[in-house]
Amino acid sequence: MKTPTHIALTAMLLLTTLCHCAESKDVERVKDKAKVVSVGGQVTRPGVIEYKNTTIYSMILAAGGPTQFGTLKRVKVIRDGKQFQLDLTREKVKNEEFVKPDDVIEVPESNMFERNPSKKKG
Repeated sequence: MKTPTHIALTAMLLLTTLCHCAESKDVERVKDKAKVVSVGGQVTRPGVIEYKNTTIYSMILAAGGPTQFGTLKRVKVIRDGKQFQLDLTREKVKNEEFVKPDDVIEVPESNMFERNPSKKKG
């Protein structure tokens, strides 16, 4: 089942690709060459990012990193129509999970158990 975020990011990816291809008559040929990753949800600059052979965590950082409301504990990745979840607060996962072209990465909103209350000195 596709989430609204996945549908929106996929639509944005297609529109971006078509806009870049507007001057070319061979849209399919140019589309095949475009390798991108969509990053959305609770990140500073959601959108489509040029694919680089790097980690999923690095792609989130390329999108400005998680917002104050985002969490890296339950990051969703949609790849080849399948969805899986990662805990990028774990060093091994953070450093070893690589992104693939056309991945959709979604940083979810943190829940009340993941939020850090501000520490006030009195």
